[in-house]
Amino acid sequence: MMPQPSEVPPAEVKLQAQSDSFGPSASAPGPKRRQILYRQLARMLDSGLSVEESLELMARHSSAHLSERLRAVVARLRSGDSLAAAFRVAGGLFDESGLALIKAGEATGAVPASLEALASSAELELDLRRQLVRALIYPFVLFTLVFFLPKAYLVISEGWGAYLEACLLPYVLSLGALAALFLGLPRLLVLVMGRDRYHSILKRIPGIGGVLKRAAAVRFCRHLASGLQAGLDLRASLRLSAQAAQDPAWSRAVTQVEGKLEEGATLHESLAETGLMDEDLGLVLAAGERSGRLAESLAQHAQTQQVALQHKLQVNVMLLAIAVLLLTYLFVVMSIKSEYEMIFGGLQDQLNGVLDGDFEGLLNGKGGGNMEQLMKELKGRIPPELQDALK
Repeated sequence: MMPQPSEVPPAEVKLQAQSDSFGPSASAPGPKRRQILYRQLARMLDSGLSVEESLELMARHSSAHLSERLRAVVARLRSGDSLAAAFRVAGGLFDESGLALIKAGEATGAVPASLEALASSAELELDLRRQLVRALIYPFVLFTLVFFLPKAYLVISEGWGAYLEACLLPYVLSLGALAALFLGLPRLLVLVMGRDRYHSILKRIPGIGGVLKRAAAVRFCRHLASGLQAGLDLRASLRLSAQAAQDPAWSRAVTQVEGKLEEGATLHESLAETGLMDEDLGLVLAAGERSGRLAESLAQHAQTQQVALQHKLQVNVMLLAIAVLLLTYLFVVMSIKSEYEMIFGGLQDQLNGVLDGDFEGLLNGKGGGNMEQLMKELKGRIPPELQDALK
């Protein structure tokens, strides 16, 4: 029998108090950790374990930080909270759309299905990140070598200290510029232009726009299917799906669709007027509504579209990697050319000073160097007679 709030043991009260400190802004686990968490919990619930037993078992085999959150959720459940409310106070384990889906699943007994849908969304996010990172590893290594290989001669001529001093500062400054460009600039643009306009501009970029649109459609279809399977009505499922799509265009479209549904239109007809539905999704909706298996049709469509999205992403990432490699090769060539021009330019000035008889200028450091440096750089390249004459 579940204890009442007044019957919670002292240890669990302590965990319950700790859970309040997490707050909704607590740092969320990464997509890999969330995918494992959702899927393991779904499988344990399917196998017949209770929610509390499943969470306790997962807490014993998780990191200290995650284990603390899971035990806090168990303490909340034993104090009488619902599963969605317990996950909310733990902070970071579920976003708002995930909590809504868990709440719907809890009301209809479809929590495992809701968790599987969330695991699939986390898996999609993880796959997108992995493919992008894999594609950029080699260009990044090549980019790093650009700063260290062309100046390798300094190790011989001036030592390791001068070599690292000449290489590290430009490299660190370049990394800072890249971090500001790819991490800071998007946030700045969101603040300046607003999230809606920023997303609108991103979707117009060739390659990036197509991936973002398809990813939003996949998330929308998957959560719409999960909401319907969890027992939510169509309007509630649409709101949940629009939030999960993470695209303002779908949120605006759902507001329009709800108005059409109130007028007696079908979902297929309502979505067709938004301009966000492609031919495949239109056929799926029409067939699903006609057969009465809308949720199953949407789930299958989301799975098919996820495979297509992954293929499209692979192609785009390969093209991006090629573009980055070409730019990096160009930078390598220009860097090496600049270094050798500097070296041979100095040698040419010194040789001109020798041929012109300007020995005094060479000794005073004019003409691009001094006699000692000249002898170091030309050793073995001029006849012994000339070397004796220059001493």
